[in-house]
Amino acid sequence: MEIIYEDKHIYVINKQAGILFQPEDAETLKTLQPSKNNSLHQVNRIDQVASGLVIIAKNKSSAAKFSMLFQEKMIEKTYLAFVKKGIANDEETIKCKLLRNSKLRKAFVNEKGKLAQLHYKKIGTTDSYDCLKIKIKEGRFHMIRCILSHLGMPIKGDVKYGARRKNSDRSIDLHSYNLQFTHPETKEIHNIIAPLRDNNLWRAVNEFL
Repeated sequence: MEIIYEDKHIYVINKQAGILFQPEDAETLKTLQPSKNNSLHQVNRIDQVASGLVIIAKNKSSAAKFSMLFQEKMIEKTYLAFVKKGIANDEETIKCKLLRNSKLRKAFVNEKGKLAQLHYKKIGTTDSYDCLKIKIKEGRFHMIRCILSHLGMPIKGDVKYGARRKNSDRSIDLHSYNLQFTHPETKEIHNIIAPLRDNNLWRAVNEFL
């Protein structure tokens, strides 16, 4: 795993697409802290098929404080995604309710669900895809994937939510790109950016940012 930031309280890693990273995954945690893996606590999650920033706390106290930041929406989360060209507006804010179906492991827009809000801005275009910069407040299950699919523009490679073709590595082109927060232990302001994937499509994003 690629460590983007580290202090005595946390690691921030850049998770590769395809890696299933769960808090109880001791073997994965050993790569960060071989002799003290049981003391590590995963604060946030991103889907296995997506890539990007994950915060790992080094002790229970820091884990609780960072979890509280997420719960109180005090961490600004920015994602990047590729969707089919020509569907997205230049900029749009969507509010809806999402309902999780545990059996299908999928989310649906449904009035019986929980409120979710997403804002996206189209930042660039390739021959076949639009690149969206996305900000979310809530951390609902499959939130970005579900809402973009509901708008008629599933993320590239996300066949579960309506994309026509899967990517060859079974990833989807969704990347947790940026986390901004005030560190609850040090009170320092952090703006952490995850490196992009190393392929032709994602290299084009550098021209948009």
